[in-house]
Amino acid sequence: MKKPLLKIMVDYVFKLIFGDQRNIDILAGFLKAALNLPEAEYDSLTVVDPNLKREFEGDKAGVLDVKVRTKTGIVIDVEIQVSAYGGLRKRLTEYAVKMVTEQIKRGDNWGQ
Repeated sequence: MKKPLLKIMVDYVFKLIFGDQRNIDILAGFLKAALNLPEAEYDSLTVVDPNLKREFEGDKAGVLDVKVRTKTGIVIDVEIQVSAYGGLRKRLTEYAVKMVTEQIKRGDNWGQ
């Protein structure tokens, strides 16, 4: 009797495959198919800590499925969502804002 395979759409399995530096070639192939970035960006991808930092004590925590940095420092959030729910847009917006505030430094040009 064959054992059932784990489905890639399961959050845990997705993170095991795409969120592991040992599988960076799989992640690179996925990103190349989904994004329009220069080919050189994929030369040095690094999976980074997916936990979004809290700035204040009352801030809500956030954990991305996969967070990756490209060769030139572009940070990408890779999320899997099987079904839509009411708070999805708000959650993704909050994640995007936290990712920007984590990266912006004093004196940086907002237009970059």
